[in-house]
Amino acid sequence: MKKLWTLLKIDYTMALRSKFILITLILAILLAVLVNFVLPEKLNTEMNTYILDRTSNTRIATFLNAAGDEGSAIKIEVTKSEEELTSKLTKSNGAGVIFEDDKVIIVKQGYEDEATLNLMTATINLLTKKLSGVYTPTSFKYTVLEPQSTEKLPFNKFMIPPLIVLDVFLLGFMFIAAMIFQDKKEGIIKAYRISPINIFGYITSKVVINSSLSIALALIIVAATVGFHINYLHYFVIVTLSALLISSLGMLLSQFFNSLSEFMYVLIAFSLIIALPAISYFQPSFSVPFFKYIPSYPIMFEIKNIISSVQSKEIWSLSLLLAVELAGVLVLVYFTSKRALFGRRQLS
Repeated sequence: MKKLWTLLKIDYTMALRSKFILITLILAILLAVLVNFVLPEKLNTEMNTYILDRTSNTRIATFLNAAGDEGSAIKIEVTKSEEELTSKLTKSNGAGVIFEDDKVIIVKQGYEDEATLNLMTATINLLTKKLSGVYTPTSFKYTVLEPQSTEKLPFNKFMIPPLIVLDVFLLGFMFIAAMIFQDKKEGIIKAYRISPINIFGYITSKVVINSSLSIALALIIVAATVGFHINYLHYFVIVTLSALLISSLGMLLSQFFNSLSEFMYVLIAFSLIIALPAISYFQPSFSVPFFKYIPSYPIMFEIKNIISSVQSKEIWSLSLLLAVELAGVLVLVYFTSKRALFGRRQLS
């Protein structure tokens, strides 16, 4: 235990001297400022539809003015002239529809995809059917598939989980690699090879110090943006296991390289893989089964549940899975370190 404590103090001093602690603090402050003061609470994705009724009896304009847009996902506004329609369209996100007796003219801005245009055409067809009395529903029934997800986070809070996951993962992966490369460059590894060092103590010290930086980053960000009303026990467990896992994985891979420049390709590949599940996070309909096997996928959604104060049933099963993965990676790190870092053939 005394040797481990000595190694912890050495690695803490190295992290302090290498500005890792300062970088972590600055990054946490910048992300907190980004969430609180830069990112908006509501992202304006509202689509406006401007209507010009040129039909002989103006039934469409009369119907729309009477119905209003309450409960509608698309804001509909009736205009009096084509000039007014064009003017409003150039200043907002949306499309224009001109109704005539024998045709309908859709005025688009040019960036609309085929799916959007098809949806608009279907809406116009439905509107004309309602006006002619062909389709007149009396009520609508809604079925919610996931009641827990009905509470929608503000956009700035919605961005917290991917920011935390990506930063914690990348910092944990990169900082521990930098520590290993620094030990090699300064000859510390060579000194350890001829000393009675405990390999497990060396690994533990590196992983603990590096993980503590990632954990501190995650705690500061959430405390400064969300406050203290969330379940911090669940949050701490998930973040701690994630940080330990990624730091261990970073040590496992970085020990086979001698510098950050050599390690750069691995770092880029790792960053791309870890970032892939963010696609499903922002676009849930884009669900690739492979994404679920990337650690950042379940962690990102679990942090979102914690921030939303949703009672998740998967918190402990996910924690168990992370713990098992962590144990497996640590075993690999131990045996590979004995050969790659402290092996006899390295003495020359």
